[in-house]
Amino acid sequence: LLVHASGALEAAHERAEPLLAALVEERSPLQELHGWAYIQRRRRVLVRRPEPLPLRLGEREMLALYIPGRPGTLDAIALCPSPRPVVELLRELGLTARQARVLQLLCEGATNAEIALALTLSEHTVRHHLEEIYRRLGVRSRAAAANVAARALSG
Repeated sequence: LLVHASGALEAAHERAEPLLAALVEERSPLQELHGWAYIQRRRRVLVRRPEPLPLRLGEREMLALYIPGRPGTLDAIALCPSPRPVVELLRELGLTARQARVLQLLCEGATNAEIALALTLSEHTVRHHLEEIYRRLGVRSRAAAANVAARALSG
């Protein structure tokens, strides 16, 4: 997919057209992709290798990889099958799917505001999810929660 400066997405080739159509049809993954792409565009100068975004598109688990273009050109998003369902691994910690997604974004270094934007939630709801995540993991901080998540994801 091509990412315009306005944030609009466009199919880069004919194989991308059905994926974009499926994203538009399901809406939720499209909103998540838009929020994530917005964050990646803002961070493109600071982060060399953006973290991939796991997406569920119907029954398919996919990873979105953000590819910044050169100044004055379009950015791109590559969608590929997910090698491992990160959210499913984090759910094994006793979290809901939404809490697992919040924790994943926390691990990627997103602020509460960025998590709220990516997941189309209010910052108040993100804080509530984080409090519940800390309680379920038996930790008291973002760093401790990220540490528990990293251990779970590393096997």
